[in-house]
Amino acid sequence: MIPEKVLPITNGFLRPLRLEDLHQDYIDGLNNPAVNRYLEVRRVKQTVESVRSFIKHNIDSSDGVLWGIWKNSSRHHVGTVRIHGINENLRYGDIGICIFCQSAWGQGTGSDAIKAATQWAFAELKLYSIEAHAYLDNAASIRTFLKSGYTRLQDRVKNVSGESGLIRHAFLRAESENILEN
Repeated sequence: MIPEKVLPITNGFLRPLRLEDLHQDYIDGLNNPAVNRYLEVRRVKQTVESVRSFIKHNIDSSDGVLWGIWKNSSRHHVGTVRIHGINENLRYGDIGICIFCQSAWGQGTGSDAIKAATQWAFAELKLYSIEAHAYLDNAASIRTFLKSGYTRLQDRVKNVSGESGLIRHAFLRAESENILEN
């Protein structure tokens, strides 16, 4: 899904990611343990081909959109925010974010991007709720979603075979009436 829209954020903007937006810093960021610590991509080395395939998959997807996050001062995007798993009948979806450029951390870029993408999904796709999942020890991500208007629903701990230790997730949700009113 590629909406023909640019969403403004403080000191930057979101726009749907295109194949020509692929750059080496994006790939390097996805392979950086400090960045990918809480991302599923940490399990497989990312390459030009794998990242291109991910972007293409999202371009062709009928149930999601991958937004690139640009700072006004940056030539390339510094992160992505993705609304996916959109169920048009039940009007919900999931959201995930990755700020792979560490110099953009701690500036409110993540929360601004989450707010903009969430508001767009509620207004344009008429979704009722969007959920985010975060590892419990990823305090920065949980804080960012809370700052963006999401509510913490529950914490879940499960033991997954093949994983070292327990997987702890916080489930967060934004609902349209809460976000669109602010």
